[in-house]
Amino acid sequence: KKYNKLCSKCKNESTCAADDEYAGDEGPLKCLTDGLADVAFTKMSALREYVLKNPTFAEEAEFLCFEGGRKSLHDPSPCVWGVHPTNTFIARRSDIAEDENKVKDFLEAMGAVLKVHFLFYNDTQKFPKWFYESFLSSPNVTELNKIEDEKSNYIDYLGDFIHVIQNPNRECGDFQSNQAIFCVSSGEQMSACMVLAKTSSAFGLWPTVRCTRETTTELCMKSVKEDKSHLVILDGGDTYKAGRYYGLQPIASEFYQKPEDTYFAVAVLRRASDVKYMYQLRGLRSCHSGLDRPAGWVIPVGFIISEGLMPRGETCNRVGATADFFEGGSCAPGANDPNINPGRVRRDDLCRLCAGDARGLNRCSQNSTERYNGDRGAFRCLAENKGDVAFVKHTTVYEYTDGRSPHGWAKYLRSSNFKLLCGKGGVDNIANFKQCNIGKVPPYYVAVRGNLPVLRRLQLTRLLADISTIFSNDSSFYRLFRSRKQKDTFFKDTAAGLTILNGTETMTKVLGKEFFEAAISADPRICRP
Repeated sequence: KKYNKLCSKCKNESTCAADDEYAGDEGPLKCLTDGLADVAFTKMSALREYVLKNPTFAEEAEFLCFEGGRKSLHDPSPCVWGVHPTNTFIARRSDIAEDENKVKDFLEAMGAVLKVHFLFYNDTQKFPKWFYESFLSSPNVTELNKIEDEKSNYIDYLGDFIHVIQNPNRECGDFQSNQAIFCVSSGEQMSACMVLAKTSSAFGLWPTVRCTRETTTELCMKSVKEDKSHLVILDGGDTYKAGRYYGLQPIASEFYQKPEDTYFAVAVLRRASDVKYMYQLRGLRSCHSGLDRPAGWVIPVGFIISEGLMPRGETCNRVGATADFFEGGSCAPGANDPNINPGRVRRDDLCRLCAGDARGLNRCSQNSTERYNGDRGAFRCLAENKGDVAFVKHTTVYEYTDGRSPHGWAKYLRSSNFKLLCGKGGVDNIANFKQCNIGKVPPYYVAVRGNLPVLRRLQLTRLLADISTIFSNDSSFYRLFRSRKQKDTFFKDTAAGLTILNGTETMTKVLGKEFFEAAISADPRICRP
């Protein structure tokens, strides 16, 4: 009576009985056919039987796919929302081998009888009703299969389905500990996070995944520090900043199955450029993916400083020194944001080449409103002849040339019209990024508040381990490491999963000594002559 709407579409609303005409596996399909519902949930075998009896239904209905979209009921690859393991026979584990063998012999004999009956009798000659009630779950069962030894315990046999069953009591414990709130800073990330939240809920994962949005990654760091949210996904540059200035700690990092799945920071030139050495960039125009981005700022600025090409200066003003080096002007989105560039040092020079949105607003913003933001934007800045060099990830040129991109500005771009400037001198083809780059880009990390209680930290790491395993690239249901629209929305698309960190690693070890040193060199807030 408390939730009476759950019975409002039954054939007999007052009784809402288990044998209602709209109950069972076929009942929801009848309810949908009769126009009383907008969606029906059932199993594939029931749908197939219903379509055989009602052929027109296949033309009137469609599959609703979990990740969006629809498919015809005739599609050979139907939209499956989950897989339910088949029923099993369970016996008490015995220390006496003879007892176990008796059970196995009985089941094998029954399986043989079942197989013979199915082969030699038509399906109108079923076993007696008591046989199905006692031994089998349905007249549709045609044989019994032995379970492999490695799946002989319930956890291994049920696999991912166990998460649907083991749903912790959400009413117990403190409300905050029952949630894991991801903080994101873009609409695309929010959409991806919401899909993860719904999918995790469907699988009964705990703590419950929730999502909140701030306008910048830096505000997300602040949100996690203040315990308003609990998890934030960061690139290498932001992980350095989160650890040094917000007391956050990475608890998981992406891992890649193949070495080529990692990213390299590269300096891209137009084919006609005469530049062959880094020092020749002095006085030219530069396009950066963002003021504190690993491939667009941290690695190139750190590299130029480490090579002695850019003076640190008495004030250690890295931002000012970079603006002096690229005196032709730059587009470094974020330069006008005091949270990213304290004091907005040289923002006029570092934002000079930026374009803003279609109306010229939001110039130099470190978000999608700035056309030259991110790796795509920095390459566009170069392609549209606003800059002489673009600092981006090595995959960027490939993604936006030779007809691979739907964007109008990239329609006629050819990869052969661009080349790489090598860190140690010389130029090379776009394809030779492994030999011609300026550094390796660290993976994405998941960070939490540094002073979390041990139990809370374990809760969050267990959740990350679960979603990494269940929603891996092998999943036919939902893949966490694959973006549907924009690349690298939540995690990098080339990631294969998450590695849980033990919490004792130094930031140098987490990020790698080379990148950590580059991050310090490019950090406008500290001085280390």
